[in-house]
Amino acid sequence: MRKSLILPLLFAIALPAAAQNHRALITDVSGTVTIARSNGTQANASWGMQLFDGDQVVTGADSKAALLYSDGSLVSLAANDRADVGESSSSAPTVDPTMLADVSDLTLQRTGVGELAALGGLRAGASAAVIDLTSPRQTRIRDGVPTFTWSAEAGFELFTVTVLSDAGEIWSGSTEANLLAYPSNAPTLEPGVTYFWRVEGEEMLDVTRSELVQFEVMAADDVESLKNAESSIREALSSPDSETSRDFLLGSLYARHGMNAEALDVFSRIAEGQGESAMLLEILGKLYYETGRKDLAVESLQRALELSRQ
Repeated sequence: MRKSLILPLLFAIALPAAAQNHRALITDVSGTVTIARSNGTQANASWGMQLFDGDQVVTGADSKAALLYSDGSLVSLAANDRADVGESSSSAPTVDPTMLADVSDLTLQRTGVGELAALGGLRAGASAAVIDLTSPRQTRIRDGVPTFTWSAEAGFELFTVTVLSDAGEIWSGSTEANLLAYPSNAPTLEPGVTYFWRVEGEEMLDVTRSELVQFEVMAADDVESLKNAESSIREALSSPDSETSRDFLLGSLYARHGMNAEALDVFSRIAEGQGESAMLLEILGKLYYETGRKDLAVESLQRALELSRQ
């Protein structure tokens, strides 16, 4: 068992508000990991599971787990290891707390079963779009030079990207590819302003227009705060075996800043290596919903509901 310390305020980023009395949170699990609860029951560990005083975490052969404590310490368990959940190390944190003051109030709220059932019961959207805008999509971005990407059915000879604001069209450009970078000589995209974009695909004598989606450029101060927080998290969790825990905190940070696309990328990466987890599926479902991916949101939330009822 190995223990390291990270910023206590980071735990406030991750823990649900209703679970602040929980002692720790599982932020990485692989293989056979069992939780022996203090009340005598047992459960298989899953990502995001909350732990109380008196619980015991046991790893099997070829297994591992990571426990993020409320005081900021990270306990890493190797194969055939165990940890009794209780008071953990309270030595000085390695990151300046003021760097993350702007995100210390973030909580990824757990949804009750009733609300989850309502969300999971959303009807799926219409059939897949002929031109599907992928990025940026319903999110904040770091700078005013986005690269627009989309997918499309075969047959289009030319695509035209148009960027608009409430005042009207700002810029348009054409390409035969499925991506187009916003040029440096185009009108400046101002921080704090909501912009919209769409794509028109041309084939023969027909033109197909995509939906209109929005994005917002972050202010310089917000970007600087974000970079400081990213640096603190990466410095505190720099070891290879803390990668998933680091991603968890980075994803939470991006969600706090309204960077839905980056948060979705991070939590999707976590999901690839963590198996099924009700909490992880719930987070993904909400991020899909925020980015306008209704079908994927419904799929994730319905599966989260199934797991929460097991």
